[in-house]
Amino acid sequence: MYLTAADASGMMVSMIQSNYLGFGSGVVVPGTGISLQNRGSGFVATQGHPNQVGPGKRPFHTIIPGFVTKDGAPVLSFGVMGGQMQPQGHVQVLVRIADYGQNPQTACDGPRFRWVQGLQVCCENGFPPATLDDLRRRGMSWSRWTTTTSSAAARRSGVSMTDMSRPVTRAATVRLWRSDPAVSAGVRLLFPARLRSNFGLPTAAVC
Repeated sequence: MYLTAADASGMMVSMIQSNYLGFGSGVVVPGTGISLQNRGSGFVATQGHPNQVGPGKRPFHTIIPGFVTKDGAPVLSFGVMGGQMQPQGHVQVLVRIADYGQNPQTACDGPRFRWVQGLQVCCENGFPPATLDDLRRRGMSWSRWTTTTSSAAARRSGVSMTDMSRPVTRAATVRLWRSDPAVSAGVRLLFPARLRSNFGLPTAAVC
C-alpha cells in the first residue's frame, strides 16, 4: 500500500508498506492485530553475496516511496505500487511531470509499460495504436498488460489539489479540510471519475 499526504504548510509524507507474500509471515503480534511481514525471504544464503542474510541488514526489495526536492525544499511526494515495476513506474510518472509538464493527476492516470527482458515489454491499456505499431517497427515485442499498477502523488500545496487516485484502481483520495479556523478539521473523501461511474459513488463524501 502506498500513501502520500501534504498539507497547506508544506509538510509532506511519502509512505509505502507491504506484508509481502501472502499475508506476510502469518505471525500476529499478540494484543495488537498487527501481522508481521516476511520480507526476509528476499535474502540469499550465498556466502559473500551483497544480499546475504545477516544481522543488522535489510533484504533487497522493491519498496520505494518517492520524494522530489528542489534547492533542498520538498516539491513532490509520489509512489508506484507493483513489485519489480516500481522503479520503472517511478521514472515514467516523474518524466510525465518533470519533462512533459503534466499535473500529478494526469501523470498518474497515464498508461504505463513494463520492460520484461530483451526487447519484450508489457503495455497497459491506453497507449495509442500508432505507438504500439511503432514499437513493432523498432523490433520490440509487446503484450497487453492484464493487471495494472497503482500510483499517487501530492504537490507541496496538497490541500488544494484534486484527487490523485489512478482511475483503474478501486481507491479514493483523502483530503483534510478546514472550513472554519475555529472548527477542527474534517475529512473529505474524493472519488475518481471512473470509480464514481462504475459504482455509483458521489463526487465526494464528508466524514
